[in-house]
Amino acid sequence: MSTIDLRPFQEQLLNSPHLYITKRNLSGKCTYANPAFSKKFEPLNHTISFTGCQDYQMDSSIFDQIRHQLTANPAEVIVIEGREQTEAAHTWWVHWDFSAIKDEQGNIAEILGVGYDMTESYLAKLRLEEAAHRVNAILDSVTDGFYAVNEDWTIAKVNKITENTVSLQASQLVGKNLWDVFPSDEQFSYPNVFKKAMKEKDTLRFEEFFDGKWFANTVYPYADGIAVFFQDITEQKRIEAEIKAKENKLKESIQKLKAISDSSSDTYVLIGWNYQILSFNQTAQKEFYNFHQKHLQEGEDFYQYVIKGTEESFENHFYKALEGETTREEILLIPFPDGTKQWRQVRYFPAYDVDNQIFAVSFNSVNISKLKLEEDKARQSQVRLRAILDSTSDTYILLGKQYEILSFNQTAQARFQDYSAEQLKDGDNYLQHIISKDIRERFKNNFAKVLAGETINIETLLPLLDGTKEWRQIRYFPVYDEVNEVFAVSFNSIDINAVKQQEEKVRQTSRRLKAILDSTTDLYILIGRNYEILSFNQAANDEFYNFHKKHLKEGDSFLQYGISHTEDSFENEFERVLAGEILKAEVFVSFLDGKQEWRQIRYFPVYDEANEVFAVSFNAVDIHEAKQQEEKVRQTQITLKATLNDYYDAEQKIIIRNKLLERIAFIHSHELRRPVANILSLIDLIKEEEPCEEELKMYINYLQTSAHDLDKVIHNIVDKTHFHDID
Repeated sequence: MSTIDLRPFQEQLLNSPHLYITKRNLSGKCTYANPAFSKKFEPLNHTISFTGCQDYQMDSSIFDQIRHQLTANPAEVIVIEGREQTEAAHTWWVHWDFSAIKDEQGNIAEILGVGYDMTESYLAKLRLEEAAHRVNAILDSVTDGFYAVNEDWTIAKVNKITENTVSLQASQLVGKNLWDVFPSDEQFSYPNVFKKAMKEKDTLRFEEFFDGKWFANTVYPYADGIAVFFQDITEQKRIEAEIKAKENKLKESIQKLKAISDSSSDTYVLIGWNYQILSFNQTAQKEFYNFHQKHLQEGEDFYQYVIKGTEESFENHFYKALEGETTREEILLIPFPDGTKQWRQVRYFPAYDVDNQIFAVSFNSVNISKLKLEEDKARQSQVRLRAILDSTSDTYILLGKQYEILSFNQTAQARFQDYSAEQLKDGDNYLQHIISKDIRERFKNNFAKVLAGETINIETLLPLLDGTKEWRQIRYFPVYDEVNEVFAVSFNSIDINAVKQQEEKVRQTSRRLKAILDSTTDLYILIGRNYEILSFNQAANDEFYNFHKKHLKEGDSFLQYGISHTEDSFENEFERVLAGEILKAEVFVSFLDGKQEWRQIRYFPVYDEANEVFAVSFNAVDIHEAKQQEEKVRQTQITLKATLNDYYDAEQKIIIRNKLLERIAFIHSHELRRPVANILSLIDLIKEEEPCEEELKMYINYLQTSAHDLDKVIHNIVDKTHFHDID
């Protein structure tokens, strides 16, 4: 068998520009270095350093370690990854493989080192690790849910959104089988979609309604499984219809935008970099024609329309706008050819294209003549306001942030002569007018709070120079500038002596009213909206102590004393009164000593100045004697009613008897008379005619019949006279 000549390959390896080959004897001295090694390392003029888990110098200890390992195992290849650095601080990494070179006797003669530049792969590895960390951080920071599933359907990774969505921790998900956590259910799309993506390695998107929410899902296949990103689109689903409707409106708006621009009273001209007119609205066409007697045309040089004397200002603002700044011209009084004048405000806006690059300047001119007229009116109003402030009896002082006096009204000047011997002056430090050190410190504390945005309202008794004192209401207000920053403090002082005197009268009246309420035997308790006891009279305190062995106390909850007096609970009764009802009830109260008495309980809504119910008045009246009197009256009424009933029954019996007597009289006059008359007539016939035997028998039969009729009538009368039926 022929032998392959490896010398050409050895030569090629030794001369490779990518492989660093060196030999060292067992003492560590370099006996050979290929050109690539010499070119790369000799200019460094330092020993080689290596890195594995930590940095090492290529010193005797490292070489000894390599030699000992190869001596113990000559067939071993020792791998060391080293880091090198140039004098210019450029760093690269080298991969070294050290192996033993044996002599003819099989002993280790030298150590061969073969290395190559691994900088790119090493840095790529670092970048990969860093990217992995970033990916994990990104996945946890994104608003989409994410989870990865291996080919065997085990969950490999989840982010925080997924944990929050399914209410499970990563430790409860990672490593678990997907179908154990989310059982395959044919009513959902995700099982079939996941299986299809896993099998066909296709990116699939679908929407799913799961656990009461809509989710948009995207499934990405990768070598070992699938990655799923999902997003809660419940809100998106809700507004999709609105968006569609808005899109239709937007189309209409775009069509109307031109019409709106043309209908605007402001002028708009779009000017390119070279002053070329790109577009304009109808108002601009009209305004420029009125001023220049010439129509604007797209493509024309706008510079010809710049008002003479304003060219430099125009160029300055135009180029600032081209640099991205929105600028505004000073207000100009522009005379038109017809002699009329208008105040105009000119603004320059940068115009951006779809790539967010400035391609033009929007020139906007607004007629502000009316605004200037309003400003003039405002100035006049300011003068009038100043006159009003000077005529009021209240003091007004405007103070800067360093206590400097910015402005004040005449009343402030006049009033401060009562407190201080000095007069107020613009620019003076206000603190010099506060004589009392204690008052000065309080003023400084309040001033600092107002500079922070607070509004402070206090009442204080101030000493005057004549030794007397007067009540003043002091108010501090923050004053804001155009950028909504506090630049001053408005200090206002009002004479409230009359108010305080009136308050004292009210307090005296309240004390008298309290004395009146305390002198009555009726109970009065005022209860706040949160059931807190606001006030009560002495009778209420005494009665509730007798009932609960506990004194009433302002601020206590009335619920610990409240007793329901209707079918509703006390809270319901209370809410009804707060709604404006007046409730009344009579109750039989049992006291701790066994005594029982009647009380009338009433609840009234109590209204404040704004006609809002702010409290409930609880009133209890002793009606025990009245209830006893009512009971006596009731018993008397029962007795009287029984007597009247007896009288009525007797009267009814008499009426019935009278009716029976009337009936008997009717029977006597009509029914009784008929058979009696028949009998008498037959007797008269017998006496007068002396009838024969046959006629006599006939008359006797007639008499017998009439006698029977008479007997029936008599029995009927007897029956009618049985009055026991109505007894």
